[in-house]
Amino acid sequence: MTAEASASTEKTGVLARLVEDGIVDVRHVVKRKRCPGGGPDDSDGGVSPSRQCRVCADGGRDQVRTMSLEVRPVFSRRELRAFIKLPWRLYRDEPNWVAPLLMDLKKRLDQKKNPFFKHAEAQYFLAWRDGRPVGRVSAHIDRNLNEFQGNAWGLFGWFECEDDPEAARALLDAAEAWLRERDRDRMVGPMDFTTNDEIGLLIEGHEYPPIILCPWHHPYYQRIFEQDIGMDKAMDLYMWSLYVDNREKVHPAIWEAADRLESEHGIVCRNFRKKDLQAEVTRFLEVYNAAWENNWASVPLNEEEVRHYAKDLKPVLDENWAMVAEKKDTGEVVGAAQPKNRNVRANVAAWASLSEVPCRR
Repeated sequence: MTAEASASTEKTGVLARLVEDGIVDVRHVVKRKRCPGGGPDDSDGGVSPSRQCRVCADGGRDQVRTMSLEVRPVFSRRELRAFIKLPWRLYRDEPNWVAPLLMDLKKRLDQKKNPFFKHAEAQYFLAWRDGRPVGRVSAHIDRNLNEFQGNAWGLFGWFECEDDPEAARALLDAAEAWLRERDRDRMVGPMDFTTNDEIGLLIEGHEYPPIILCPWHHPYYQRIFEQDIGMDKAMDLYMWSLYVDNREKVHPAIWEAADRLESEHGIVCRNFRKKDLQAEVTRFLEVYNAAWENNWASVPLNEEEVRHYAKDLKPVLDENWAMVAEKKDTGEVVGAAQPKNRNVRANVAAWASLSEVPCRR
């Protein structure tokens, strides 16, 4: 057997098992029977045998089709490329959407290169209608999160979809089934992949451009999640931006506290040292994990993950925009800050946007 034939057989076998287990099914009609291959039959609102899934019709080849909508796990490079590029079409007429860097997306989704996958596993899904991708989602498990938070959550992320409730429901059902097969007790998201990455669903503040790690979504996503799919809110997330152009408008207590920082507490502030990036990253890791360890769904970053992020950050890091607060006598870092601006327009006014994290039990 050739390597190509072996890969094709493995791909077909995985897909057939996904269908048999109900993970890949394009109708996702509630309360219905399935045909032997995992597709619906003509009872309980399903489709007729003449429209049975292709696993029954042609022996389980590399597609599962019911009418014009199909959901497939991502296997090939071409499918991954379609997964990555889908938002460019969905948001092409949205002036406030800012395209991410393609090279960054490729690195994050590469399960061989992203250190996240040393303690996690994931499956990506695409929804196709009439041969065109209309939606995407990931299902993933973070073992570090489960251990640190003491839960059995499954996660979903990277969700994007046309205003197509049927496709959105099919995608979320596929993700949920994949997670339940791995003994997860609920599905929480969107997280791309953790709370240290883009997280949440934007429900207010659509009139503003996004900032780094705070995604911008179509307003109809909220209806899809809450009404069409029926997911429950797990947590509210607030993102704040403040632009100060007049020192006199800031409460005097802020400046008074800043003036006493060194004399009373021995703490000084300085710019991030780009030339000493690796040492700075180690200092940052300690204070970052300590500051976030008690937050909802938080999981500590390990040193390999932080260095992976730092390597990507170095080409665009401006020392004037990253600050470190440390003890003058010991050099111990007690605080760090970096503005999260993906587009400079995000910083021209004070605003707050509200996001939420949906959950399905």
